[in-house]
Amino acid sequence: MEQFDLIIIGSGPAGLSAGIYASRAGLNAVVLEKAGVSGGQVLTTYEVDNYPALPGISGFDLGMQMKEHAEKLGAVIRDASVLSIKPGGKGENHTVVCEEGEFEAKGVIIATGAHHAILQVPGEAEFQGMGVSYCATCDGAFFRKKDVAVVGGGSAGFAAAWSAATLGSSVALVEKESVLGGTSTIGGVNNWEPVWGATGVPRRVYERLVERPGRAGVYEFVQHCSWTKKGERRFPGGLLRVNPDLPYDRTLRRHGPGMGNEAWFRENCHGVIFEPEAMERTMLAMLQETGRCRVLFSAVFHDVVRTGLAA
Repeated sequence: MEQFDLIIIGSGPAGLSAGIYASRAGLNAVVLEKAGVSGGQVLTTYEVDNYPALPGISGFDLGMQMKEHAEKLGAVIRDASVLSIKPGGKGENHTVVCEEGEFEAKGVIIATGAHHAILQVPGEAEFQGMGVSYCATCDGAFFRKKDVAVVGGGSAGFAAAWSAATLGSSVALVEKESVLGGTSTIGGVNNWEPVWGATGVPRRVYERLVERPGRAGVYEFVQHCSWTKKGERRFPGGLLRVNPDLPYDRTLRRHGPGMGNEAWFRENCHGVIFEPEAMERTMLAMLQETGRCRVLFSAVFHDVVRTGLAA
């Protein structure tokens, strides 16, 4: 068993940054990477044009430079697939069990990143990072004034299609349902709580919705079942109230104590409540107003490719 001051699981930008900071702080840190190469999701990107001071660098080269930086400062990087973590008791070390062996340290940082929601259609894997993108904000500028297909008409898909169209691209938005808005319109979910990590209602959509009274607003908590005292009748669920004095920016805070901290939640926990049908109509109108976006309802992507509708 190898012993370190700190174990970092994952060697994407977050894990390598942790390794850099830990090494500069004088800690003996090890970074565990299961893929055999450092960089995380950036490795799937053919060209990175928005990283400060390194315009046009490939994702692979950026990952390698991050790794070299961490190693230069003393971080140890090991190829290892984590199986489990055995927490130590008070004052004891934690143990990370891997296929390749066990590592022990006083602290563990989990920086395992995330995975894209893939379509599993022919050509997707081959052209990932070379035309197939999962981040409109990151890669939209590469497709300026080109033909673009956006798959999915939820809030993220709408934002990607609207952004691409306003950049001059010709866009085909493919949505398998008959309406835009995802779970908000299909499932009738009429509020977003960005404090829990959701993307939130796009600001421009919210600004359009509030132009019409009663269509949307920022809410605050009035009552919640977690805030009743012992012996009192338990409040059944939660009660929200739109407060017209709360600005949209108050919905963007994402971190804080649990629901049991009533004072914090009353002050900081806000979301957007809206009329689902009005949001769907607003999204569709905004896409149509660009003059560059066609919305293909009740369609799936492999059918669009086969019939040539996305050309």
